[in-house]
Amino acid sequence: MNVNNLIDYAIAYNRANRNTESIKEQRKFSNDVEYLKNCCTVGLQLPRRSGKTSYILERATKLDIVVVPNMVFKRDLYKGCIAKVLTYDEATNMRTYGLFDKAYYNIVYFDEAYMLHTPYEKVFDSFMLNRINFDTVVLLGT
Repeated sequence: MNVNNLIDYAIAYNRANRNTESIKEQRKFSNDVEYLKNCCTVGLQLPRRSGKTSYILERATKLDIVVVPNMVFKRDLYKGCIAKVLTYDEATNMRTYGLFDKAYYNIVYFDEAYMLHTPYEKVFDSFMLNRINFDTVVLLGT
């Protein structure tokens, strides 16, 4: 199986699942961060060198955000990426950075999400404070 197909399927399944009655009902009783975490997040732990970063580079668009662990990732691996690329520190301190030109993004990808020392939910909180909306969260890591 191709890793791209696996990730694409997981995202499509997640989006389809949100249209079920039980998830629509849950949405009524969840705040935005809870809903994003529990219903709009796809998390896949895949081995090193399995194509996670390549997947993001191929699939990410101008309507996406990529969150990476540090400046080395941003500088060396995501140099030509057309999506908005932020380090975890930038994403959690957006008020001081003023980095966003849109109020809506499609997918927020976390590359090596499990390398983060603090919960990725802090990024959600930061996005909500800045009224940045997004449809799907994809956590990829080892």
